[in-house]
Amino acid sequence: MAKILLADADQETLDEIEQHLSSEHQIERVSNGEDAIEVASKSQPDLIIAEVSLDGVDGFGLCQAIHHNPKTSSVAIILTTSQPLPAEKVRALNSGADDYLAKPFDWEAFDAHVQSVLQRALRMRDLSPITMLPGRYRINVEIDRLVSSEAQYALIECDITNFKAYNERYG
Repeated sequence: MAKILLADADQETLDEIEQHLSSEHQIERVSNGEDAIEVASKSQPDLIIAEVSLDGVDGFGLCQAIHHNPKTSSVAIILTTSQPLPAEKVRALNSGADDYLAKPFDWEAFDAHVQSVLQRALRMRDLSPITMLPGRYRINVEIDRLVSSEAQYALIECDITNFKAYNERYG
């Protein structure tokens, strides 16, 4: 169950999106950009779905603030708008949004976008920033799968001290 933060000044839109996503995801809601930044820093959601024209810090500023904070830099963001403009879509993607959706939503397409962004974000979180190979999370998933199966297996785990320095020097 992914944690999703919704940010929109329109309570009806928040209600619609929450009702649509709450059966499969944990939802938090805010109505302005400053609260979205604060809540994201505390709860570290998997995805933020935010309106471009938020009060205070707008969606573009939200993207930049989220990606400049080390605690939230890997959080995926979908920006939404009721007035889609091609230049605004480019600005959204350049400011760090993972996707950009126009209102009113086609809920089937909305679900596909949310799932796609979440899957990509989770895959990226699973990579080691040093080696860009599957990291600890993926290793643990595979170990859990093997332990719960009837398959025979052997496991050797090595931890190389100071590997980061070696990798930075030699690649």
